[in-house]
Amino acid sequence: MAALTSYSSVDLFMSRGIHDRVSSVQGSNLDLPFRRQIDFWWAGFLLGVNSRATSPFEGDTVKFQDGSIFSSDPWRIVHLELAALAIDGQEALQNSSRVIAIAQSHANAGMRQILESLAGEARPVLTLINEIDSLISKNE
Repeated sequence: MAALTSYSSVDLFMSRGIHDRVSSVQGSNLDLPFRRQIDFWWAGFLLGVNSRATSPFEGDTVKFQDGSIFSSDPWRIVHLELAALAIDGQEALQNSSRVIAIAQSHANAGMRQILESLAGEARPVLTLINEIDSLISKNE
């Protein structure tokens, strides 16, 4: 297992194309499902892991969160490492950058899926609530 403090120096990124569209699902408006970009990224990560979908970065990337999120939300590290362990085996746990790379690949796929599902929706939070089951069970 990588030292918990090693995650504080690992930044999180999104493809610019995703980042440019995140405002359609993220903000303080109650019709938007995600209050923070990390919440959107996390949902994408979970969805990507659930569906075993991965996607590389496309084009430029944007740093949206520094590693400090892991010291304020240490439970995230446990989830990230459990996913990396299941996907890539014990060796992945020796390097926090590898754990994050695995997570980012799944988050990219999941975020794309969320954005596609919510594109053009007037009240994306309601659509997401109604679509969660189908999003989760797509690849079962």
